Amino acid sequence: MSRRGGIRGRGKPFAHHNKAKATVESGNTVSKKLLLNALKSGTLNLQNRDMTIIPDDVYKLNDPELLQNLVGADDDLKWWETEPINKLYLCSNKITAITPAIAGLNSLTLLDLRDNQLESVPEELAQLEVLIRLELSHNRLTSLPSSLGPALQQISLNNNNFEAMPPALSRLTALETLDMRENKMTTLGELPPNLRSLVVDDNKLTALNVENHQSLKAITATNNVINSCRVGNLPQLEVLSLRINKLEFMEPLINCPELREILVGKNFLSSLDFVEPCAAAITVLDSSDNKISTLPEAITSMSRLKRLDVSNNDLNNLPPQLAIMDNLASLSVEGNPLRTIRREIIAKGTNAIKDYLRLKLAPASIEESGPTIPDIKPDEIMMQTKTLELDTTSLMLSLSVCIAFQQSVT
Repeated sequence: MSRRGGIRGRGKPFAHHNKAKATVESGNTVSKKLLLNALKSGTLNLQNRDMTIIPDDVYKLNDPELLQNLVGADDDLKWWETEPINKLYLCSNKITAITPAIAGLNSLTLLDLRDNQLESVPEELAQLEVLIRLELSHNRLTSLPSSLGPALQQISLNNNNFEAMPPALSRLTALETLDMRENKMTTLGELPPNLRSLVVDDNKLTALNVENHQSLKAITATNNVINSCRVGNLPQLEVLSLRINKLEFMEPLINCPELREILVGKNFLSSLDFVEPCAAAITVLDSSDNKISTLPEAITSMSRLKRLDVSNNDLNNLPPQLAIMDNLASLSVEGNPLRTIRREIIAKGTNAIKDYLRLKLAPASIEESGPTIPDIKPDEIMMQTKTLELDTTSLMLSLSVCIAFQQSVT
């Protein structure tokens, strides 16, 4: 978008140029050349420059006076050829604060402040009405302002010091992706209404209760201390990852018809019954490193299952029906006290295990099928009956002759 149509807050085009002196770029200063290039492309990249503050000229890039000075220093650039700043990269610096002047950059769609030393961000972020993506990971944040830009779709807050989910997030109706990995959260707050991806790995969550959310597609909560989980009525959910937690029991996953991947390895689960309501759609089930002693019947009804990992559990045997699950391409069962399958077979992998189970399945199939009954037509039955009657009559006549002969002899 060029400036020919203007931009909010820019003011009227200027009619004259003031020549600006070049600035040496070092530390917290930015060269005029770099600023001019940003005005040509709409992107300003200031990452990894050991900056401790954001220079005033950066905040004023949408200011008519600064624009006049900058363009006046370049005879080849016309003001109507410049672009509003829509992407600002300030990551990997040592910035400790953002001033309220950030509101002047109201054309931003992406603001990247990753890997700095921020302990707070200003309320004026809410005035960035077209901001879509906000990167604040790897800072020292403990809270957010009471409101944020209404157009935000993606926020990264991982590797900060949050102890709870900021309330402002729940009011962001456009937010689709929220990354809060590696914080200090003990509880989840209310989720944004249209959230599609929630990542809360490596926190201190003790419970995960997510129900009645129409848009959520992925929940990743690996490496917490979750001992209570209630997940249900999530019609779009496709991935649920709860690896490395403290779960001993899970409520049935009710009304999750699209759930394809369930990852619950490294917990303390003794049963997989919770998967039964959503068995039809599952393609990946990782329940390794638990305390499961029996696989539920629902496992063998998972016609789409491609990978099953039940290694390092307490299984004594495997259902032979696993052998006829055509889509099952990966079956991990090592580390179980299996009584009937030799270690050499397990070591050979999935195909060898399925071949062995198929041998166990065949006799049972024959026994269940019963004796074979030939297909005989009614006419054939009548013919065979008459033949039998003739044979019987002939036999009786022959027997009578034999008896008469014997009597004559005696």
